[in-house]
Amino acid sequence: MTNKTLILKLVIIGCIFMQPIWLYAQQYNFTTYTESNGLPSGYVEQVMEDSKGYLWICTFGGLSRFDGRNFKNYDIKDGLAGNFCDEICEDKKGNLWICTRKGISCFNGINFTNYYNPDTLASTYTSHPRVSATNEFTFVLNGKNAYIKNGKIELDNSLDAYKELPSTKFTVAILNDGTQIINSSNGLYTLSSAKNIIKLTDAVDNVNKIFVHPSEKNAFYFFNKLGVFHWQNGEIKKLSNHNFSNTVTTGLFVDNNKKIWLGCEDQGVWVLHDNKIELLKNELPGLLVPSFYQDKSGAMWVCTFRGLVKLTPNYVQHFSKANGVANEDIRSATVLIDSNVIMQTTIFANNKLLKLPTPIQHLATNFYKDFVSTIFLDERKRWWIFAGNNVYRYEENSIKNITSKLKPYACRNAVYCKKDSSIWYAFNNIIYVVKNDKIIKTITTLANGKPLTAVVNFYADFVDNIWIAEKERLLLYTASGLIDFTANLHLPTKTLAQVSCSNKDGFWVRTQGFGAMHFSYTATGFVKDKFINSDNGLPNNFVHDIEVDNKSNIWIATLNGLYRFTENTNGSNNFSIKYFTKPEGIDVANWNLAFLEKDNYNNIWLGVANGVFKINTNEIVENATPPKIALEKITVLHNNKNLPLNTNNTPSVLLSSNQNDIAFFFNGINIQSAFVQYCYMLKGKENTWTNNRSSNQVTYNNLAPGKYSFMIKTINDAGLESNVLVYSFTIVPPFWQTWWFRIIIAIASILLIYWFIKRREKIKEVENKVALQMSELKLTALQSQMNPHFIFNSLNSIQNYILQQKPIEAARYLSKFSKLMRRILDQSFNNFTPLNDIIETLKMYLELEAFRFSNEFNWQIKLDNEDSIGNVKLPPMLLQPFVENAIIHGLMPKTGNKNLLIHLYKTNNELHCVIDDDGIGRGNHFNNDSEHISRGQKLTTDMLSTIKKLLHSDAQIKITDKVDGNDIATGTTIDLIIPLTA
Repeated sequence: MTNKTLILKLVIIGCIFMQPIWLYAQQYNFTTYTESNGLPSGYVEQVMEDSKGYLWICTFGGLSRFDGRNFKNYDIKDGLAGNFCDEICEDKKGNLWICTRKGISCFNGINFTNYYNPDTLASTYTSHPRVSATNEFTFVLNGKNAYIKNGKIELDNSLDAYKELPSTKFTVAILNDGTQIINSSNGLYTLSSAKNIIKLTDAVDNVNKIFVHPSEKNAFYFFNKLGVFHWQNGEIKKLSNHNFSNTVTTGLFVDNNKKIWLGCEDQGVWVLHDNKIELLKNELPGLLVPSFYQDKSGAMWVCTFRGLVKLTPNYVQHFSKANGVANEDIRSATVLIDSNVIMQTTIFANNKLLKLPTPIQHLATNFYKDFVSTIFLDERKRWWIFAGNNVYRYEENSIKNITSKLKPYACRNAVYCKKDSSIWYAFNNIIYVVKNDKIIKTITTLANGKPLTAVVNFYADFVDNIWIAEKERLLLYTASGLIDFTANLHLPTKTLAQVSCSNKDGFWVRTQGFGAMHFSYTATGFVKDKFINSDNGLPNNFVHDIEVDNKSNIWIATLNGLYRFTENTNGSNNFSIKYFTKPEGIDVANWNLAFLEKDNYNNIWLGVANGVFKINTNEIVENATPPKIALEKITVLHNNKNLPLNTNNTPSVLLSSNQNDIAFFFNGINIQSAFVQYCYMLKGKENTWTNNRSSNQVTYNNLAPGKYSFMIKTINDAGLESNVLVYSFTIVPPFWQTWWFRIIIAIASILLIYWFIKRREKIKEVENKVALQMSELKLTALQSQMNPHFIFNSLNSIQNYILQQKPIEAARYLSKFSKLMRRILDQSFNNFTPLNDIIETLKMYLELEAFRFSNEFNWQIKLDNEDSIGNVKLPPMLLQPFVENAIIHGLMPKTGNKNLLIHLYKTNNELHCVIDDDGIGRGNHFNNDSEHISRGQKLTTDMLSTIKKLLHSDAQIKITDKVDGNDIATGTTIDLIIPLTA
């Protein structure tokens, strides 16, 4: 055996035993913020978290506000007294007091109020701002205590009364019991409330920093060249023996765990804890550290003159070629049967990095240019390597190409099924199942006879189901063969979907474009019960891989990065989301490929293009501090007017009806991480919360008049919610929509309707009056037509007497006629005359007619119930035409007895005027004189029509032709029926 062969065997044996490389993680994660991130200057003096959750940063370029994502900067152009900002504090009203090299600035969130040194010739160096229990602000000006009174800076000279103190002195802190800590040109002193002065150090001891821990009463920390000391109730305890004699110490801080942080010029940061000392240097951007700060979540902030550094617990390790990874461009990953994780060609066993046997490593690296798709161990501890179109196996210290025996391989991965020790892989459209080194099955079609297409992926789930992914179908192998599972996904279009991870509860399917979905195992099959996509928090629906840790957190790698979803208890598919980025230790530039695995130590392993990241989920410090929410601006779009930022219990803002397009600008404050999501609702318009995880503004257009409350809250990556911020406003309706205007309109409408009705009634009354006048005129005209008709007939009779030389008869007739004419003329002035007067006139008329016809006919007027109908008023000449027709056309042509009866009576509130004759009847008359038309009867008909209009009564004329048993006319009966008003 040659030396070369012996060395090779020793190398192989060493690889078989897989000598481990131990790796240790850095204790902290360092995130640095500089001008490139938005700071106005990299010279950072001090930071402070205010009551709203913002981090305020004092720099040599101005004041900066940090919300966890963005910096907002203020300088002299915004009203700041000076750009060189040294220190800052907040009073109980939320005002910020900033010490600058030009004076003191007070910022209320909107405007700066500045206070300048009254000695304009002296320099201005302000420091040590503090707010007392009574909200009094004091500070140090050029080494002297100062305060603000009546808008001006005043010096506090009360320390001058103590002769034991040197001339240059100022108060740097006041303890709970009133003890003042006084720094001076001659050393450090304490001044108790009992006026006792005790010197603690000399000036040569180089005491220039002290720190009062908020959790301790009547105590403080200080340091000098001999070390770090703790003072409490007059007793001093030395905490460190480290020699700082050759060190300029610039900062002192004690965190919540009582770790002591010291900034030392040109050295970095010393951390003292449990009698141990640690130096942080290489991770810092600069070695001049003026101050430290610990925010409410426990994160440490280190101020340097090269930027601001955030320190958080480190639970992420990055493995690359620099620390032993054979190939850091990760394109495959799996968990071995021994529960170790293999990423491409590197094995990880918790903190141990294990190398593959050299032949496998050589094969993967040199021959196939990293295109190894799958490596795993079988139950006999043999390595299987799938690369290119070949299948290799490593056993007995050698590697063999077994492609010719087991058919070519062309797929993204192969899978080892632990249930029956079978191996599944594919070549083109053929699936091979290998067991005991033999192909025991080939599959080319589905159970329904459809052919396989391009197979790209295999997966064996928790219960050993085999899942096969094609480019557009997800298949499940069952006892009946391959079945198409794609329809169960309920996707709108075909896409690549693959089973990604599984446990006893079910399995997760990842897609390229539709996010992730979970299926539970049930007795009857699989039930889709969860989904994660862009609708509920996933920033990108292209999912590379999914893993679930031991706490049921769902880890999803996408084209945008790595996210952890924690299901909330307040609803299905409602998740809290944590985004893992550079501040958490995940520094990945290219997310084109990503692989996730989980080991038995509850580590999540991420493989990407620049190596492997191990995330120790047990060490993740969950954010226990709720985020804050702030309204930045509220704008009325109608006139670009900004509304006052009054919230919660303040009076509602009143807006006019045309100010109904409103934009709300808000900001989630979470300096612990960059992630916030917003939930908002406009009460009065909406009844449910709207989730918005990207935009920090919302606009409402065309709001109807009414009362509204805009409610906004934010949620951090731990699922903690901020307080709900409420902004109330009222959109006043236009005057035509107000209640008082509606009442006025209603009253006006009622009055208008009333006026219209009255006007209509008046017009109607006028019209009726005119119509009545017209009817009266018409009646008068009719009467005037009837009178000449009667006069004409009477004069004819007188003429006949004269012609017949009967002067006595003519004179008698004329006498009667004149009396009748006088009576007619008297009645002609009235449209209506009492019935008794009408009957008297009618009697006079009948006497004339009887005289004219030599008493050839008999007449009788019969009046029933004279008392009840005698005063009924009718037109004076109403009955005359009918009586005339009865005499002239009915009786006079007859031979023999001639009788005329006029009967007037009342029945059923109707007046009956009956004119009955026993003449020849109408038929005989018309037959004999067909051309005769009774002008008087037509006038009477017209008169009745006019009476109907005047009296609003419907008078009727009933004419009855009387006949005997031989149907011979025996006369005519006319019944004039006139309804009587009650």
